[in-house]
Amino acid sequence: ARAGQNTISVTGNVLRDYLTDLFPIIELGTSAKMLSIVPLLAGGCLLETGAGGSAPKHVQQFVEEGHLRWDSLGEYLATAIAFEELAARTGNSAATSLGVTLMAAVAGVLNN
Repeated sequence: ARAGQNTISVTGNVLRDYLTDLFPIIELGTSAKMLSIVPLLAGGCLLETGAGGSAPKHVQQFVEEGHLRWDSLGEYLATAIAFEELAARTGNSAATSLGVTLMAAVAGVLNN
């Protein structure tokens, strides 16, 4: 990655999972409402949220109930932040509006 080649780098994922998934699951019972923002060395950022539980729990619920236990709220939060980041970098007013509106919608869900 440092040589400028198109490579995929994986570092610190276990620590990141431990900090951003384990503690929210212990405290809130889910990681789906937790947003992890990881700044990248060359600029930009990685926006990630949990899926609301661990893979074994997803499989267990799918086998028992026929559906996945997916909570997309964190994904909407990450998307709102992505729009805000895009607006900050480009001055795009449409991205600003989308980010603000989506963030307000997420807040509305969390507050009610």
